This record gives sequence, structure tokens and C-alpha cells, in this order.
Amino acid sequence: MSEPKLHFEVRQTTATSRVVKVMVPAKVVVQILDEKIRALQKTATLQGFRKGKVPASVIRSRWLDQILDEIKGRLIEANTPTVMDQEQVDKKTVTGEPTIKKVKISEKKGLSYEIHLKTVEPGSVVDFSKPAPPLGGKG
Repeated sequence: MSEPKLHFEVRQTTATSRVVKVMVPAKVVVQILDEKIRALQKTATLQGFRKGKVPASVIRSRWLDQILDEIKGRLIEANTPTVMDQEQVDKKTVTGEPTIKKVKISEKKGLSYEIHLKTVEPGSVVDFSKPAPPLGGKG
């Protein structure tokens, strides 16, 4: 069985907030990193090398931080909606925009980040898709 591309855990920090810790395995990060480096090898222009002939080790040593930043952004953008659609995250109770915090990426540990959500207290969500009960008796 293959390793999952995404793992997350939801914990309630207070009555009105939740934190979702998201982890993308290192294997996925390295795969994307290698693809990006191969693509850059074909187009990179660097003094002392012919176009398309820059070694992967040179690209890695010069631009690794920028490449990892790009991968980080792409993975967060791609995975956050997936996490928010899971049943452990009740979107009906989430208010406002999620906040992304504690972002870490490396080839050895993969990507990890937290999604901080503000929520309403359980039981206080009103379902406006159903008709309201009549006011004041038989109506």
C-alpha cells in the first residue's frame, strides 16, 4: 500500500477554535522538488553553462530555498481546500477565513503547517435552508 499524500489531525483548542495540523510526507516534497529541478535544468541560463546544461547540483545549491518556497505555496494552496472538505472539519461552524501558521518544509521532514479556524459554539448554528417555525402560536 502506498504512503498517503496528506495526513491531518483536527483538535479543538477552545470552544470556538480549532487547529488542523497538516503534514505532507517528505517523499511527496522530494518528488515535486526533483520535477522542478529537472524543468529548470532545461531552461536555466547561468554563466559558464550552455542553456539547458546546468547541472541539478548547481540549481539545487543556488535556488533550493526559492524552489522550496514555491513548492510550499503550491502544496498549501492545493491541500487546504481538501482538508477543509473533510468531515472532521464542520464547515458550517467555521467563521471567517482560516489562518495558516507554523509552516515548515524540508526534504527530510516534508511539509507541515497548521490551519487555525474560528468557529461558533456547537448547537448555535442556525440552518437557514429550512423554513422558520411560525411566530406566536398557530399563525
